[in-house]
Amino acid sequence: MILVVDDEAGIRDMLSLLLSAWGYQVEVAEDGAQGLRALERQMFDLVISDVRMPNLRGDALAKDIGIRWPHLPVILMTGFDDVERTGNPSVVAILHKPVPTDTLFDLVAGLTGR
Repeated sequence: MILVVDDEAGIRDMLSLLLSAWGYQVEVAEDGAQGLRALERQMFDLVISDVRMPNLRGDALAKDIGIRWPHLPVILMTGFDDVERTGNPSVVAILHKPVPTDTLFDLVAGLTGR
């Protein structure tokens, strides 16, 4: 199960459709706070999150994940150059939008063992 967190509905929907077409189960969240609530009620294999969002940024969400679920990998996506891993081992990649489909496929497949 993959959690997609993005405040832009178009990106959220596109990623959900793409990941579903690749055979993954997907849940979506509109911001980091909603994503955190999803993580508290269900186990996920991977989180793909935008960085700049209202209520809880994706990098802050990744920091919480690193503390609470340290083995859960996080892929951050951004359209800006202001994101660093900052020593968070949960952040396995930072992808710049627009993310090439083949890059995302290879990364997700590698992280989920498919």
